[in-house]
Amino acid sequence: MISAAFADCDFEENINSEFAKSLKLATAGNVIEQRNVAVSYEVGYLVGRCFEKAYFWYKKAAKAKDDISIQWVARNEALLTLSAGKECFGAGCHANSVEGALAGAAYFGDHGHFFAPLTINDKTVHGLIDTGASDIALTEAAAKEFGIDFSGGTTGTYQAANGLMTARSLIVPTLFVSGVRLDDVRVSCCVTGKVLIGMSFLRRVRISMAGNTMIFQK
Repeated sequence: MISAAFADCDFEENINSEFAKSLKLATAGNVIEQRNVAVSYEVGYLVGRCFEKAYFWYKKAAKAKDDISIQWVARNEALLTLSAGKECFGAGCHANSVEGALAGAAYFGDHGHFFAPLTINDKTVHGLIDTGASDIALTEAAAKEFGIDFSGGTTGTYQAANGLMTARSLIVPTLFVSGVRLDDVRVSCCVTGKVLIGMSFLRRVRISMAGNTMIFQK
């Protein structure tokens, strides 16, 4: 019987002897060899390339606390999420449906920062992902673009990456970041420079990394 690990790729009758040794040790529970076997299947070294088998062995090694395998599985599961169904990716992403996307991604920009499209009231600007910001923080120009009047907002002191700032805030009924919809999100105004996508959004989504891509999931 062929196990689940081998079910999705072509069966190989003649297995390289060196690879066969690694496979035997991996099957016996050797974590390093489990990762080695995974790499072999991923790149096609000594054996035919097979993502399903690579994934199986990386998962085995990750379960045994191999750090490299844990990172590999996290990256690939994030990318699989983006490819499975409705998603929104990159700088050209806009909120094009009422319910929003299942997952979205920020893109890698200048000076190592991540950026994502922020859509409110059918208007879109690009915001800087900032875990040091308490809220989604708008510039005065962005607030006008979105048609948001902060005159009736609550005045308070908020944390930003550069320190504390005094601003007005209010709750926006619906907004989209990279197409991912959230309701009742706190937004503040006004910052100088760039629009900041802060923790009032980020704390409510699951964040994962895949290379130079930051992925959001509700």
